[in-house]
Amino acid sequence: MTLLRTRSIALLAALAIGAISGPATAQPEMSRALSRAAFEEGMKLFKAGSYPSACARLEESLRLDAQMGTRFWLADCYEHLGKTASAWSNFLAVASEAEATGHATRAATARKRADALQASLSKLVVTVAAEARGTPGLEIRRDDTVLGSILWGTPLPVDPGPHKLRASAPGREPWEVTLDLASSGGRVEVPLLREARVAPLAAPPPIATSPPPAPPATVEVDRRAPLPSPTPPRDSWRRGTVVVAGSVGLGGVVVGSLFGGLALSTWHSAEALCTPRCSAAAPAQGATATTYATASDIGFALAGAGLGTALVVWLTPPAGALSGRATALHFGLTPGGLVLGGTFQ
Repeated sequence: MTLLRTRSIALLAALAIGAISGPATAQPEMSRALSRAAFEEGMKLFKAGSYPSACARLEESLRLDAQMGTRFWLADCYEHLGKTASAWSNFLAVASEAEATGHATRAATARKRADALQASLSKLVVTVAAEARGTPGLEIRRDDTVLGSILWGTPLPVDPGPHKLRASAPGREPWEVTLDLASSGGRVEVPLLREARVAPLAAPPPIATSPPPAPPATVEVDRRAPLPSPTPPRDSWRRGTVVVAGSVGLGGVVVGSLFGGLALSTWHSAEALCTPRCSAAAPAQGATATTYATASDIGFALAGAGLGTALVVWLTPPAGALSGRATALHFGLTPGGLVLGGTFQ
């Protein structure tokens, strides 16, 4: 039992260590696999003479996994494209790495290839005008490479072809030029950068001033003309009466409908208790149904009274509105509902 427990603990520890170290080691392995695939494709293109595509694949392989052999073949590919400076620098890098790792044969081969290219290198000399040397923050770039002041005036190996040279400094207008270098190289001088132009501040827009307010108009009143009679106050009590009576009427409708539904439902329950013979609970259900029916009648009676009152008050004109006319309104409750009538003369 003790041996089994010991082996189980050892297995769990190994799994834990593998889980921790797995993601860390998987990334380099994947990079190496991708690098190998790019290298093999690049070498196929290289042997087929498709040097631009081959160099692109070898560059990607070197980026993923910097191997000495990949760099050597990339230098060879650059040489076929006429990029002498790139080929020369990569052959030198291979020679240095091979010497450091004890690969004497590869180091000798790479250095021999670099020496063969050195005589044909294109070189660019970048100088800075004397008056521009003291410009604070002056930065000079050849393509994407910053040229420090220590390199000004020094012949620098470059690949033949177009190159962009750019100079910039804080508070100065940038200066740039594109050079198309032949195999012999070239020379260029960076001038004094002009001060950056500061755009003049725009004048603020004029403030719009509003004209002074016109004096109030004067209205002459003819004192001899009779003043208009004031508007009689509204008959506000009529509106309040209509609202209160109407609310009572609507409440009666709700109460009558509610208890009417309860009465009908309870009555059906009582009838169900009498099939085929009435049970002891049937009389109680019948009495409850009768109570609900009575409450429903009261609710509908209140509804009729309230709504009738509201309608009568609403239809009755205020005092003096129908001068010289006689008006008579009457209403009543019948078995069929509420009856409202009236006469107007």
